Amino acid sequence: MTTDIPYATVIKASWRIAEMQGLDGLTPEIIAAEASTDAQRLRQIFPTRSHILLSLMHDVFENLAATVVGEHPRDNLFDLIMAHFDGLQNHRPAVVRLYNDITTLRHLDLLVRLRKPYWQQASAVLTTAGVPTDDLLGFGKVSMVALLGLWLLTVWVSDESDDLAKTMAALDQGLHRLGDINNMVSGLGC
Repeated sequence: MTTDIPYATVIKASWRIAEMQGLDGLTPEIIAAEASTDAQRLRQIFPTRSHILLSLMHDVFENLAATVVGEHPRDNLFDLIMAHFDGLQNHRPAVVRLYNDITTLRHLDLLVRLRKPYWQQASAVLTTAGVPTDDLLGFGKVSMVALLGLWLLTVWVSDESDDLAKTMAALDQGLHRLGDINNMVSGLGC
């Protein structure tokens, strides 16, 4: 085994393990064995499950900004959020298994640890889509998109269609509601 960590190999191994063993299998020792690398060195890079999960999120979401080409923020949001789910679709069995594991009471600590990076991702989605988040209502916008994303994840988990029609319909409905909230708040002079 080598002490250099082949990142791409480790990520691929992590996806395989997540699918087969779920969250409990995402340990540096199990991943190192699957990736034929050094467990001690891997633990230095990924000391906790949350570090491993963040790397898997990064693997899915790192190149999504290129999907935004429109001039309208709402259309960009739709395209960008659906690109997230298309990226998740490539690892669907693993993501569904992780979702089921994380949403049990046994792993709620991970949700707390992943909250800040998830909110940062929601902020990046808005910014990439052309929606400003540095104004007075920025925190509210990020929070609403973050909550929308969590709700959509529950829809996506049950959406087994190839075209993700249920997920797209739910996203369209969610963005419509966010637009209604935005119009109401804007009408109040906020």
